[in-house]
Amino acid sequence: MTNDDRLAAFLAADDAPANDPAFVTGVAEAVAKRRLRVALALSGALAVALGAVTWAVAPAMDDLGGVLTTPGLPIAALVVALGAFGPQIIRGITRLAPTRS
Repeated sequence: MTNDDRLAAFLAADDAPANDPAFVTGVAEAVAKRRLRVALALSGALAVALGAVTWAVAPAMDDLGGVLTTPGLPIAALVVALGAFGPQIIRGITRLAPTRS
């Protein structure tokens, strides 16, 4: 019996499995590793960008600190925010309220 005959007999013995768990696991692992690398690269790029923005804005934040300590400014900002967004908040709350039938 030649090598070709043995190979033909081996391949004819039974069919290939419809689902190969080792192959599926290997592909899933490769996909997960690729997604992890992409997520880490994006997170690193975002961290570098935010660090650069923070470094660039730091001098202005020193000047802003004096303005934010003005008496009454936080309360005035809250009043303006409630005036601007209050109707939307109230509509959202009343829409979520249970209705009686």
